[in-house]
Amino acid sequence: MNYGGNSVNILSDGTLMVDGGYAFGQVPRTEWETQIKPDRRNRVRFAMNSMVIKTPNANILVDTGAGNKRTDQLKESHHINGNKLIRNLKEVGLNARDIDIVVLTHLHFDHSGGCTKLNRSGDAVPIYPKARHIVQEKCWIEAVSPNERFQSIFHQDDFMPLEEKGLIELVDGDSEIAPGVTLKVADGPSKGHQMVLVDMGSERVVFASDLIPTSHHLQAN
Repeated sequence: MNYGGNSVNILSDGTLMVDGGYAFGQVPRTEWETQIKPDRRNRVRFAMNSMVIKTPNANILVDTGAGNKRTDQLKESHHINGNKLIRNLKEVGLNARDIDIVVLTHLHFDHSGGCTKLNRSGDAVPIYPKARHIVQEKCWIEAVSPNERFQSIFHQDDFMPLEEKGLIELVDGDSEIAPGVTLKVADGPSKGHQMVLVDMGSERVVFASDLIPTSHHLQAN
C-alpha cells in the first residue's frame, strides 16, 4: 500500500503457539474453539507479524518477532517457528542497517526478541545498529523490573543491550514519529502497549499488535 511517499508492508517472523485460555481470556473455550482449533495441549497458533513503513526520510520497522535466541525449552513449549524477519526484509529491498526507527509495541519476547542476536562470544548485540528503538516509558519500567507473574515473557537480553548502546528512546504518550505515522497508547496485554497508525489518504493502516492478535478477536458489525 502506497500514499504520499509512504508505503506499508506486513512481514512475517513466523509463528508460535500460545495457551488458548490466555489468548481468549474470559471467552469460554466452547465458543472460541469453534473458530480456531487448539492442539492437545490447548495451544493455538499465532502469527508473529511486523510492519515496515517506508517514508521519504526514514525506514520504520514495527516489532521484530522472537528472533533466534530462544532456548530449546521455550521453542518446544511455544512451538516457535520463527527467525524469518531479516530474510523477509530483503524481499522489500531492505537490510538491518537500512532501518532508522524500530517501534516496539511492547516488550514481550515474541515482539522484541528480534532486536538482538548472539555474537560469537555468546553476547546479545543489536541487530538494527543504526535505529533508535521507541518504547513507551510505562512499558519499559514494567519490562526491566517485571513481577514474578511476567518474568517469563520479558527477556532482558532482548532489550537491555539496546540501552547499553544508547539505542532506546522512551516516550510518554501519543506522538507523531514521521509525517502521517503516529503512535497511540492503548494499554492491553502490557502497560504502555502502543499501536502504530499510518495515514494513507482516505484510509488509515492500524498495527494493533496484541490488542487484536487474530482475526477471531474482531467482532463483525
